[in-house]
Amino acid sequence: MASEVRYNSKGEASGLIHQGWFSEYFDIATGEKEVHWDASPFDQDFHILLNLAVGGDWPSNVNNLGIDETAFENGQSYIIDYVRVYECSTNPTTGKGCETIRSGYKDEEDALVLGKAPIPSPPSSGVIQDLTIFADVANADWPIWDCCGGSTPALVLDDEQHGAVVEFSIGAAPTVMGFNTTLLTTPARFDASPMLEAGPLANLTFDMKIVSAPNDANAVWKFKIESNTASEAVELDITQDINGNPLATGEWQTFSFSVQDLADAGLDLTGIDVIMIFPAWGTGEGAVYRVDNVEITVDYPELVLFEDETNLDWPIWDCCGGSTPVEVIDDEDHGVVAEFAIGATPTVMGFLSGESIVFDASLLVTSGLVQFDMKVVSGTASAETPWLFKVESNGAAQAVEIDLTNSNEGVAPVTGEWQTYTFSIQDLADAGIDLANIDVVMIFPAWGAGEGVVYRVDNAKIFNPSAPSLTLFEQEENAQWPMWDCCGGSTPSIAIDADPLHGATAEFQIGAAPTVMGFQAEEDAEFDASNILGGGVIRFDMKVVTSPGDSTEWFFKVESLGAATAVEIAVEESKEGETPVTGEWQTYTFDLQALADAGLDVSAIDVMMVFPAWGTGEGAVYRIDNAKITSK
Repeated sequence: MASEVRYNSKGEASGLIHQGWFSEYFDIATGEKEVHWDASPFDQDFHILLNLAVGGDWPSNVNNLGIDETAFENGQSYIIDYVRVYECSTNPTTGKGCETIRSGYKDEEDALVLGKAPIPSPPSSGVIQDLTIFADVANADWPIWDCCGGSTPALVLDDEQHGAVVEFSIGAAPTVMGFNTTLLTTPARFDASPMLEAGPLANLTFDMKIVSAPNDANAVWKFKIESNTASEAVELDITQDINGNPLATGEWQTFSFSVQDLADAGLDLTGIDVIMIFPAWGTGEGAVYRVDNVEITVDYPELVLFEDETNLDWPIWDCCGGSTPVEVIDDEDHGVVAEFAIGATPTVMGFLSGESIVFDASLLVTSGLVQFDMKVVSGTASAETPWLFKVESNGAAQAVEIDLTNSNEGVAPVTGEWQTYTFSIQDLADAGIDLANIDVVMIFPAWGAGEGVVYRVDNAKIFNPSAPSLTLFEQEENAQWPMWDCCGGSTPSIAIDADPLHGATAEFQIGAAPTVMGFQAEEDAEFDASNILGGGVIRFDMKVVTSPGDSTEWFFKVESLGAATAVEIAVEESKEGETPVTGEWQTYTFDLQALADAGLDVSAIDVMMVFPAWGTGEGAVYRIDNAKITSK
């Protein structure tokens, strides 16, 4: 059967719905070999040539030249018994369907034979996205894996800092262990190639604790990473990480490997699909070890100027007015903030670096931001007075001054209201600032126009915004996305589960009234997932405590824009492909790209539901935990 390609919203091949036949041939124009998953070469007319060829140019120019006449001395003959061309009774015109008409042919366990077609990886977006392979919960896209030893790695609780971790145990059979997305029908290969622009900030990092060392005292611990179904791989001693720390038994240690170094060693970063951590092959018997916080991330520098307290390296500062800015308590959302008050003497105010303490923002140039919240408390300057944001470097040798209305938000201050202002690091660089030596950040009304003004600043920082994510429920309810019963009149509650890996969970109960349940955004709390579309997922854990019936179907539904767009899917269509089992926690993962392809506008998601089919849920009690919209 032909391969069936999955395409993303841009029309780019991003996976296979069915892995069947494929063709490889060279493009005449480029000379490059290409893979085609379409019907070629069977999409054109064929003729049958039955031929016995003797002589010609080729045999006349090789070996002893010409044809050996003795080859024909014993009466050799070229005999054809018959040629048969079968016509398909189902569709005589096209021949389609002859082998695919009986019931069950689509069941891969029954009749549908999988082919060897290579699975296309989604094209690189060129945008840096982090990947969390394991951090407290398993990533369904990256199954925990024992290659060859026959064990089942377990989730166990460790110390307070690490919580749930993966525990690997090696027996007599030689094996390697880790995380392997190629176990999936459609592997979620990771494209780390955009991270190269981040240089030394991009690393693969994991925490490991050796609980019991291997019986072989000389066993060497290894880290191995593969891409594109092992067509490229890099294997290193764990102690060759960028920290170079020796191994220790019984304590957590962090190991980091540079993405650039892995690329330099020959790894194709565009299709990472296996990560292994193990004692060298055949030397691991007796080893028990735990792994946590397995990530491929870019660790950008960040400067927090003020967030609930003064940064002593960058104190709040009055340039010239002789005042002393203070910390005060504002509303519940902001808490402790910095307050500036301008008197009769003209001045500018903000944050001044301590001696020899400057901030290097040069690695943030492509995507970094300066952001702060500000509220004018009293003494508003005249409406014509501009409010300014200013950054200096190298002792004021370079400076950039920008009107607040030219921020990304484009709004002027309003007395009594908190407002957020954001400026691009790229814009500062384009204006001439030396990003490597920033030493002053100021926010103020124009010089000489601020007398009597009192204003407050909070959450002031220079940073790189990470990929957006939304936690709907994890140990507690998200106040902006409360638990919700659409139509049954119940109030979902927080219930403590007996499983220590879950603890506090969201519990839903369905009575006689038909209903659907889940999480609904408050007004203006819609979530924009468009920036993580290429690798983003919606993931949650669910346990059916009391089932409404064994035959009940369970559904997952997402809405956006006030239900203007919506997608409803049976939970067994998740990546895990499992139906709920009463009394068991199960993880369900859905691709944002697939939801978008099905018609969901992911830019304003406002409802996420999990429920038994409408009208069939009476008596159901179920719990949800670790519900998130996140990148990979």
